[in-house]
Amino acid sequence: MKNAIAFNIPLDSVAGKGFIECFAPTYMFLEGIGNGEVKKCQKGPDGKCVRCGNCGSPDVQAEYFYMFSAMSGQSTTRERFDGELSGSQKWLSGTRALECGTDDMVEFLFGFAGYEYRKHTDCAKFRDEIITSIDAGRPVIARGKEGDKRFHVIVGYKDNKLLYPRNQSPQGPQFDRLDTLYIIGGKTEPRFSPVDGLRRIQRVLEMNGEEKLWDGYIETMVRLSDGGDKVTKAEVTEKTARMKRVADTMGYTWQMHSFAEALRKCLEKEPQSPALSDCLKNVDSLVGDIMGYTWGLVHLKGRMDWSDIHFAAEDGILKIIRLSLQALKETDDKLLETIKEAIAILEEAAS
Repeated sequence: MKNAIAFNIPLDSVAGKGFIECFAPTYMFLEGIGNGEVKKCQKGPDGKCVRCGNCGSPDVQAEYFYMFSAMSGQSTTRERFDGELSGSQKWLSGTRALECGTDDMVEFLFGFAGYEYRKHTDCAKFRDEIITSIDAGRPVIARGKEGDKRFHVIVGYKDNKLLYPRNQSPQGPQFDRLDTLYIIGGKTEPRFSPVDGLRRIQRVLEMNGEEKLWDGYIETMVRLSDGGDKVTKAEVTEKTARMKRVADTMGYTWQMHSFAEALRKCLEKEPQSPALSDCLKNVDSLVGDIMGYTWGLVHLKGRMDWSDIHFAAEDGILKIIRLSLQALKETDDKLLETIKEAIAILEEAAS
């Protein structure tokens, strides 16, 4: 007994990392978007697109990934300096950062895309549910019991073996290693609008501000005037570790590089006005600033050797780091106000 869907949407750079990475290509398959061709990139490994955005024309799958990431609020999540999950991370990803698989997140994505779905956790029914869905021509999004990359797209079955997209490596778990299935139903009217997405972005940015996430980075990297925990007095290994932590969290701000384009794509069918156009221009400018500070801090970390920095230069470097982190904090605050303004404009247009 065998059946498989001709699922040709590339999964090379995103397979199994989180729910959105699986949801985007699944949505494209259901909508008949994309022909399975992998965009060639002169900068990517083996010529594969890694969604850096430098070409100005990311592959179609990346466009949908960033659209869902932006409108769900994921793109605006930020990390705590101490490594504990922030409030927005818990809301969208539960206990695992970047998984984006909480019930709230899944409900929004299916509702925003306009599809019904059923969540199943009864493993005794997994086999029948998967076979029925595949035979109906619909892939199944599944979550495994363990591993760093737990979400997968099931595209077929052969006897007692599950089949995954051919270009997914490694292949996903088998029946006994699954703990949740998301069975996709029929297409419906979207249950959530772009304005609902903007409200989620607003909520995430507000949560970040309430937790003072950027302050945690600033306070641990600057020279404190009260003679407290000064970075300049720390051992070289501690200084290096703190700078690495700053650079690592830039992975969260980096995911915003297509944020403005994603918002523009989602809002193109909403009532247009000069005021909304100005908001989107402001978002574009703010995201550009965020990316500038992000790359600056990442490259600074890669070129720093704390053991070989003169004490006079060290003070200046710490000031650069502090000012960059402060600027990121202020830019996030400005982005929040711009998003709130866009919501007000669209709500007034709809009234």
